[in-house]
Amino acid sequence: MNSDEITLLLGFAKGMDPQIAVDDLSISAWSNVLPEQITLHDAMRFVREHYQETDRVLKPAHVVGRHRMATTPAPIVKAEPTHDCMDGYVLVEEQRNGQSYTAAARCELCAKPQRR
Repeated sequence: MNSDEITLLLGFAKGMDPQIAVDDLSISAWSNVLPEQITLHDAMRFVREHYQETDRVLKPAHVVGRHRMATTPAPIVKAEPTHDCMDGYVLVEEQRNGQSYTAAARCELCAKPQRR
């Protein structure tokens, strides 16, 4: 972001929080912290989200943190299915000739192939 965009951003934030300073020192400080990759549009969205969630005074780190969260892909976590099995077997309800039976069947999720 350039200094003109940061001036607009700080003015936008000041509209929500009068404690935000829009002066040469603040513009220079924010310019040194915010990466150039952040667009004014995104930064304004991050400011809006910040004040929707908290009344804390906005700092450059809040904008940078939201930018990182928005641009860093989430890690892929492969979750193991949870199930109730007992040593590789599960209880199965079956209906035969109008009668209900309970049987043990190999658990498809964790049972190892049978050896021959």
